[in-house]
Amino acid sequence: MPFSRHFSLVFFNQFNPFLLDGACQSLLARLSFIQSQDNQVSIINYVSRDLPSYFFSDTLADAPDAVIRESDVCRAVFRGSPFYERILPLAHEAASNQLTFQIILQDLGRQEIDFVCTTDEAYIPLLAISFQNISGVHFFNSLPNVQNFAHQPVHNAFLKGRTIISNSEFLQEKIESLLGLPSIIWHPFIELDNYRVRDDDHRTFIIGFSAAGGYSKGTAIVAAISARMPDFAFIVVGRGFDFPSIALPKNVTFWGHIADMKRFYREIDILLVPSLVEEAFGRVILEAAINGIPTIANRVGGISEALGDSGILIDYESQIDINAIADKYVAEIRRLMDNPVVYEEYRIKALARAEIYLQTQRKESEEIYNRYFL
Repeated sequence: MPFSRHFSLVFFNQFNPFLLDGACQSLLARLSFIQSQDNQVSIINYVSRDLPSYFFSDTLADAPDAVIRESDVCRAVFRGSPFYERILPLAHEAASNQLTFQIILQDLGRQEIDFVCTTDEAYIPLLAISFQNISGVHFFNSLPNVQNFAHQPVHNAFLKGRTIISNSEFLQEKIESLLGLPSIIWHPFIELDNYRVRDDDHRTFIIGFSAAGGYSKGTAIVAAISARMPDFAFIVVGRGFDFPSIALPKNVTFWGHIADMKRFYREIDILLVPSLVEEAFGRVILEAAINGIPTIANRVGGISEALGDSGILIDYESQIDINAIADKYVAEIRRLMDNPVVYEEYRIKALARAEIYLQTQRKESEEIYNRYFL
């Protein structure tokens, strides 16, 4: 049996315990995989005092009655992993100072950690880990986080000597060009079986859109599409809904944030991903694909890597013309909805794409773990 070591995910004003973003979900799935390799794992979370939405809630614990709180420290078990949280004595604007560094440095020194996983803008944990000389890797999940590192060249020193992990070829290229550093690709670890809900070819003729992220996700484009297609129903989920009108169109239903995305995938036939920013990947595409739901998406960032041939990519000029893009979407939606043969072709492609991702995900994870985590 392999020697058991202690692996820890360390966050600083980044981890939302309600798992409202795909990056946190993917990181926890990777931690679960590491645990399956006969390792001890944990989550360490530092939160500034003025960010209460990031505080751990006892109700989220695996055993709420067993949560231990001592002053500003919380200990619990969350999603099968020991969870430690410390609320820092400063507001987040002032948190990047010597006091915060000393707190994290002392904490990590007491944790007996063998290997630390940090992510995105965890500058102070990276510095503390460097002082402690703890091995580890650093994950980048989005382009803005890479760009922020590029604007703070001194922080690049914290990354040197550590393995950097990107989640797509697109982001790997950006890390190289902006930071001058190599990285390896570990695609988002998505527990797709948790999203599988449809096992037949039943049609609903409903169009879906996840608005988490607001305007950058393409809400204006979806508004224009739904206005052009009053004969079709749309379901929108997510917290970032900002349609450019006071009242929702009658054919649009807004569910808001939902904890169980299977509800959403059970109801829709097509997923729209009209992102206007260079997303690193696009895990929602795979979540839909495991249910045979094809996606129509903008050709931007790493979205094409997630999509493969399981959906339709929309090209647009850098000068965004919402109406022109919406017209392209309408044409493709009608092509899929009006032609059962074409829709079935894409449904089969979506299922195949998800199954291939499932098969390669485990292999890729084992190869990366054996090469960079041992």
